[in-house]
Amino acid sequence: MEIDQNSPADSPCAGQRVLAHTNFHGALGNSPIMFSRSNDGGATFSQPKVVSTGGPEGTPSNQGADIAVAPDGTIYIAYESFQRGANGGNGISIVKSSDCGVKWGQPVSVGSTAEPQAPGVAFRTPTFAFVSVDDLDRTWCTWPTRTL
Repeated sequence: MEIDQNSPADSPCAGQRVLAHTNFHGALGNSPIMFSRSNDGGATFSQPKVVSTGGPEGTPSNQGADIAVAPDGTIYIAYESFQRGANGGNGISIVKSSDCGVKWGQPVSVGSTAEPQAPGVAFRTPTFAFVSVDDLDRTWCTWPTRTL
């Protein structure tokens, strides 16, 4: 969860609380990344909406959502996606919304992960992504991987 701490002059979403999570549907079911927002300080949240459905193969299995708010109120969500089909592979995707989370762009792949867990650590240690936006409106995304 994040809070848009920008001034109302800089962001139309100032003060909004934004939340991203994975909606798990069993081991072989879809696991979409969901988004909700609150305009009343977190007392209530909007109905969750799916933000991770794009891509040629779709991204039915996802997890590890991290969310960031840019200086102009643009919202970014980074997550690990697990592709299905002939061109399957694990990767890191980012989606963004420029209208306070009402509409979302198609996921953009920003990198791949060789394995579903971080190198050199215990079983089920995730390779989740972390996203941030700096004061110059540059988006940064990091994640652990065995590949460079």
